[in-house]
Amino acid sequence: MLIATQGKSVSGTQQYFDQVLTRGDYYLGQEVAGHWHGRGAEVLGLGAGSQVKKEEFNALLEGKHPTTGKRLTQRNRKDRRPGMDLTFSVPKSVSLAWAINEDERILEMLQAAVQETMRRDVEPLMQRRVRTGRHAFTQQKEATGKLIYADFLHKTSRPVEGAADPHLHIHAFVVNWTEQDGKHFAGEFEEIVRQRPSLQAKFEARLARKMQHELGYEVEHVHYAQGGKLKWGWELRGVERATIEKFSRRTTQVEQYAEEHAIHDAERKGKLGKLTREKKDTGQSIDQLRSQWRARLTPEERAAFAGLLQTTERADGKSEQAAARNSVQYALEHHLYRQSTVERHQVVGAALEHGLTLSPEAVEAEIDRMDLIQRTLDADGTKRQFITTKEVLNAEREMIAYARDGRGTRKSISSTEHEFQREWLNEQQRDAVCFVLESRDAVLAVAGGAGTGKSSLMEEAVDAIQQNGKEVFTFAPSTGAREVLEEKGFRKAQTVEHLLRNSKLHPELKDQVIWIDEAGLLDVRSMNGVFRIAKEQNARVVLSGDTRQHASPRRGEAMRLLEQEAGLNVARVEAIQRQQGRYRQAVEMISRGQEVVDARTGKTGLLAGFDLLDAMGKIKEVATADRYQLLADNYLKSEANGKSTLVVAPTHREAAAVTSEIRDRLKQDGKLATEERAFVQYRSLNLSEAEKGDAKTYSEQTDLVVQFHQNVKGGFQRGERYRVTGLNNGEVQLVPLSGGEMKKLPQAASDRFEVYAERELRVAAGDKLRFSLGGTTKNGKGRISNGRLDEVKGFDASGNIVLKNGWTIDSSYAHLDLGYVVTSHASQGKDRHVAIAAMGSESLPAINAKQFYVTVSRGREDVAIYVDDKARVRKAIERSGEQLSATQMLSRAASETMATTSRQAERQHKQTIERRSLLGSFRDRVVRWWRERQADGQAREPIGRHRQLDIQNSLGMGMTPGMERSR
Repeated sequence: MLIATQGKSVSGTQQYFDQVLTRGDYYLGQEVAGHWHGRGAEVLGLGAGSQVKKEEFNALLEGKHPTTGKRLTQRNRKDRRPGMDLTFSVPKSVSLAWAINEDERILEMLQAAVQETMRRDVEPLMQRRVRTGRHAFTQQKEATGKLIYADFLHKTSRPVEGAADPHLHIHAFVVNWTEQDGKHFAGEFEEIVRQRPSLQAKFEARLARKMQHELGYEVEHVHYAQGGKLKWGWELRGVERATIEKFSRRTTQVEQYAEEHAIHDAERKGKLGKLTREKKDTGQSIDQLRSQWRARLTPEERAAFAGLLQTTERADGKSEQAAARNSVQYALEHHLYRQSTVERHQVVGAALEHGLTLSPEAVEAEIDRMDLIQRTLDADGTKRQFITTKEVLNAEREMIAYARDGRGTRKSISSTEHEFQREWLNEQQRDAVCFVLESRDAVLAVAGGAGTGKSSLMEEAVDAIQQNGKEVFTFAPSTGAREVLEEKGFRKAQTVEHLLRNSKLHPELKDQVIWIDEAGLLDVRSMNGVFRIAKEQNARVVLSGDTRQHASPRRGEAMRLLEQEAGLNVARVEAIQRQQGRYRQAVEMISRGQEVVDARTGKTGLLAGFDLLDAMGKIKEVATADRYQLLADNYLKSEANGKSTLVVAPTHREAAAVTSEIRDRLKQDGKLATEERAFVQYRSLNLSEAEKGDAKTYSEQTDLVVQFHQNVKGGFQRGERYRVTGLNNGEVQLVPLSGGEMKKLPQAASDRFEVYAERELRVAAGDKLRFSLGGTTKNGKGRISNGRLDEVKGFDASGNIVLKNGWTIDSSYAHLDLGYVVTSHASQGKDRHVAIAAMGSESLPAINAKQFYVTVSRGREDVAIYVDDKARVRKAIERSGEQLSATQMLSRAASETMATTSRQAERQHKQTIERRSLLGSFRDRVVRWWRERQADGQAREPIGRHRQLDIQNSLGMGMTPGMERSR
C-alpha cells in the first residue's frame, strides 16, 4: 500500500523527523537511520545512499542548501509546505514471513522495490510551477524529473494493549525541492498524488514479483471490501486470513475509530494513527517480540510458516508477454466500460493489479505493441497520455454520422401554424414546440436546464404531433425517469433498455416519433441502438434533456457528443421556473458553467453562482464535528414546517454519516421508533463487465450474491439469486438462495447479472426508505421503481415491511436502503421545497460542476450547503465532470499539434526577422568602417566574406545567427 501525506509546517516536520521517522520501531536500543536518494542527492552534493543527518534534513525543509546553508530558492513563503511523506507498506503476510521465519532477505526486496519505484515512476513526475510574471504564478507546470528523498525502514506497528505487531513499511520523505537548468525551485507534488493508485500498483507488482521469483514465496490475489467496492490485493499463499487478522490489531483499531467517528477520507484516516496510538514500548528487543509473536501462533500456523518457501519457476518471455496482453486487455475493458478514454497510467495500474507478478515494463511494452489509439494532451499545464480503442471511436463515429447525415432529410411534422393549448408556456417553450413540429431532421434535440419546464413543453409538443397524425412513443434511460414521465401523463412510457430489447415493439414505430426524455443520461451504446431502430423503422428521434447534469454511468455522454460533433439542431430552453428571486439568479449562473465569463469580475458563471449563494448565506462552512448536527437541525426544522426536503451528499459514505445523525435526532425527538428490525440488504458493487467476468474477483469472498436480470442458458432465470461459495479450478461456484444444486457462474454472460455485497440494514417504524432496484410488492399489486422514496409505517406479523401507503414489502426484498440522504446522481429528476447538501472534504473527489449544479437546483424554495472547507469545495466545482470522448481526444490532439506548429513557425519567423535585422546592422557598420578607411587611403580591395568575418571579430560582434552556415 502507498499513502501520500503532505507536511504542513517546517517545525512540525522537524518534530516528525525526531519522533516518527527516526524513532519508528518500538523496541529497545533501535534508531532508524535514513538514507538520501534521488537525482537531487547528487545535485546537492549529498551522494545517493548516504546517511541522513538531522542538520541536512532540517536545512532542506527550510529551503537551504544542506551543506552550505545558503538559500536555494529566491523566496521562502511562511506557509511553505516542507515536503511529502510517501509510505510504502507490504501485505501483512509478508511482514509475518519476515517476523516468524527471520527472513531478512525480505527487507532487501522491500527496499529494492521502493527505490526502483521512486526512481522509475515517482521522480519523473516531479514538477515545478512556471512563473509568468513578476509576482503571479499561473497553473502552468513543467516536469523537472528531479527530486530528493530520505527513506526510513520501519518494522513494527504502533503497540496495541502494550504490544506491537510486525509491520514492514518504508517512509520515503520527499523534500519540497527540485532543480532545472542549474536553478533551484519549490517542487509541485500534484501529479505524484494524482497518480498514487497506479504508483501503488507498480510498487506492489515489483514486490510480489521479487517475493515469488527471487525468494521463492508463492503469491496469490485477494480482494477486500473498502467503501462499498472491491479492492485488489495480494498475500503469500499459505498464510490464512485468520492469522493475518490476528496480527492486524492496529489496523482494526484505526478502522474501528474511523467507523465510530464517521471518518472515511483516506487523508483524514491516515492521521488517525496519531489520535489513537499508544506510547512507544522501549523495554523489549526484537528477539523478545519475535518470541511473543511465535507464542501467539497455533501449531498449525507455525507449520504453515515453515512450509511457505518453495521453488517457483520464472515465466519465459513468451508466456509473460501473453499474460501482459491478457491483463492489458482486461484493464482496457474495465476502464472503457464507463468512459471513452483512459489515461495510460490507469491502464498500467489496472493491468498490474490483474497480472500480480507482471513487471511494469512488460505492461508498458505490451501497450505499445497493441493496436491502440494514443494521444498526449495538455491538462492544466501537464502533458497526459490518453488511450482509446478503434471500437470506441467507431461507435462514436457511427452515432455522429447518423445524426449529421439525417439533417434536412425529412418532411416537417406540421405544415401549419400551431395553436397552443397551454397558454402559460413562455416564449422559449413555445419556440421549442414549434421547432419540433417544423424540423426536417431525423434527429433533433430540446435542451434545457433544471427547472426550465421541459416536461410542460413536451406535453404540448406530443399533443401537437399526435394531432398531425403521428404517434409518439416515450422512453427514459432509467426506471425512475420513466416514472416521472408516467406522473406527467405519459402512461405508456418505457425505459430505453425495454425499447432496445423488445423487438416485437419495433414494427409499431414505423414512420412514428421516438421521444427520449432525460436523454443526457444516455450512453453511446444505447444511443446507437436507438438510432439503428429508428433507421430500420424510418422513425424520427427527439432527444430532450440537459447535458450539464449527470451523464450515464456507462461509456460516452451521447447527447453532449451529438451537440458538439454532429451539428445537431437544438432548441434551448433556459428560463428557469422552479426557483425565484436571487436563488433563481444563482442557479441560472451555475447552469452556465464555465462557458460564460463575467466581463466585469472575470468569474465564470459557475463561480459567480457559488459566490452569490455564499453571499446569501446558503454556503455554510462548519467544522466537521458540528456540521452534520446543524444539517440535521435544518432538516428537522424544515420537515416540522411541512416542507418537503431532499438531503443530498456526493458519496454514499457521507450520505451514511448524515443519515446516522438525522436518525439519532429523530429518535431523541420521539419521531422514530427506538426498536429496530434487521433486514438483509444487497449493495451493488458496481463492477464493470470485465470484473464480473473474471474469476479472481470472487476469490476469498463469502458475502457476495449474484442476481440475474436476464435469462441465461444453463438454467439461470431472470430474478434468481445465488450465493458465491468460492472458486474451483478457476470457475466460480454458486448455490441458489432458494435451494438446489451448485452451479457454475456463466462468466461470459457478465452483462446479464449483477454482483452484490450482503449487509445488514436496521429499520424502525417511521424510517424513510429508498429502493435500489425495481420490483413488486408482497401481493404483487404495487410496482416498486428503482430510486423510489417511501416511509415505513410498521411491520406485519411475518416481519415484512408495511409502507405508509399500505404496500407490503417482502422481508427478503433486500434492494433497499435508508432514504434520508441520496447522492446527487440519485437526486436528478427530483425536486422538493428545500434542498440540503453535505459536501465535506472526504467527498471532494466526487464534487464537480455537474454534481454541484444538480444539487443546488433540487430545491424550489430554498437551499443550504454545509461544507467544512469552502475554498476547497469552490475549487472542486471547477472540474467539469465531463468525459473526454474518443472523438474529442483526437480533435484536441490535432488542435494542440497545430497550435504547437504555429507557435514554432512564429518563433522561427521572429528569429529570421531578428537575424536579418542583426545582419543588416552589421553590414551598415562594416560599410561605414570601410568608407572611413577609404577616406584615410587605407582601403585598397573589396570586402570578401572571409574578410567580413575578420572585421566582425575585430569589432567584437562575435558570430551572428546564420553566419556559421555562411562561413
